[in-house]
Amino acid sequence: MVQIHISDAKYTRSVGITTSLIGLLLMIAPQFIGSLVVGLLGVALIALGVMGLFVSLSLFRGISRGFSIIPIVTGIILLIFPGIASIVIGLSLIITGAYQVSKRQSTGPTYQDRHLIIAVILIISGVYALLRPTQSLGLLVLILGVVLFVLGIYMIIQKPKKESHSTISKEEMIQRATSAKDVTKD
Repeated sequence: MVQIHISDAKYTRSVGITTSLIGLLLMIAPQFIGSLVVGLLGVALIALGVMGLFVSLSLFRGISRGFSIIPIVTGIILLIFPGIASIVIGLSLIITGAYQVSKRQSTGPTYQDRHLIIAVILIISGVYALLRPTQSLGLLVLILGVVLFVLGIYMIIQKPKKESHSTISKEEMIQRATSAKDVTKD
């Protein structure tokens, strides 16, 4: 008999603990984490652009240097004006919330309220990020921290389903594999 593990309670709990600890860290220092991420993104873009500029100047003379300058300029803008990142995040949150509202009807009745609540939170957070880009980065990181913390706690306390393991005989597994090969030949 071959056992197939559909869900593993230890794995779920360890992911839950990790997720809740990350969420807790984001809740403790949201402004610092947000600034750190935007700063690291700016530095990474500058480094990527400088590397691309070096490669285009030394090895491949036919490559446009504009592709190397764009990340450098974007990285400098992010370092000087970190609020730009909040504007991009705000637009993406509004679009994601609107998508959630549009897809709400296609989900089952038990998920409709959850999707609507999430969509409203996303849209409000996105509008706030657009209206107050410099102050919103910390708030957005705080909201993300709360969501991750709650999700992690949920994963920790979640009880595994009784049907977490399925046993399939070796013969049945071979039969399924053979029938799958027959389907692909047609």
